[in-house]
Amino acid sequence: MSTALPPGPSLWRRAATVILAAGWTRPAAAGSLPPPPAEDFRLLLLKRAANQGFLPNAHVFPGGVLDAADRSPDWLRLFAPHHEPPRFGLGLSARPRAAFLPGLPDFQPDAADPAALPDDVAERICAIRETFEEAGVLLLRPRRALPIGSKN
Repeated sequence: MSTALPPGPSLWRRAATVILAAGWTRPAAAGSLPPPPAEDFRLLLLKRAANQGFLPNAHVFPGGVLDAADRSPDWLRLFAPHHEPPRFGLGLSARPRAAFLPGLPDFQPDAADPAALPDDVAERICAIRETFEEAGVLLLRPRRALPIGSKN
């Protein structure tokens, strides 16, 4: 990082990020053996502007703070034709959040909106939205794509 984090306590903010990695092989010289399997990866990083208040000029993965719209039950009508709530065809994290992020309080959904999406679903939506907003990369599958977990 190009600058130190400010000293003192800070408040946790719910946020999500995406790390996009693509296997990469260097082109082989003409007439040589086939290239080896991917040994390196290319990563999508963004460079923050010099005038940013937080981490100016730093290279970061796309991501940002969870927005209320990321938890909105309005997503249900988009997911419903493909997967059933509450998991929407997504698997659960292998470990509870408290096991690897001690001190991060569990999110308390808005009592006025009991239909809000589960944390992990909202965080995935946030990561996809932020990647599109910041990098112009939209992560999606074609409508006729195989279901998640399909072996075909």
